[in-house]
Amino acid sequence: MASAWELIKKNKPLAKSILLRAVAERRKYLLQELKRVNERMKAFEEEHGMKLSDFEKDMGDSVKEHETWFEWKSLAELKRAIEDELNELEEAHRRAIEEI
Repeated sequence: MASAWELIKKNKPLAKSILLRAVAERRKYLLQELKRVNERMKAFEEEHGMKLSDFEKDMGDSVKEHETWFEWKSLAELKRAIEDELNELEEAHRRAIEEI
């Protein structure tokens, strides 16, 4: 049985098509997740009347404030991770078009 790499070498148009489709599907999913995360972050901003960075500066010592901060901060980190992956996918898309 031929290795995956050998199949790709033999049929570059098929490999390119598969890669581009996979990138497009993942991008679509990530954009939906990013929208959901942005909506949740916006809800925090509206509820507290400030951005996360301001909340962190003014945050007190209550358990509720720390729970809010933890969830909000987790959303911010998730947003960055999604944006990083989207950038990686854009690079993969570009390279697939140029190199395969």
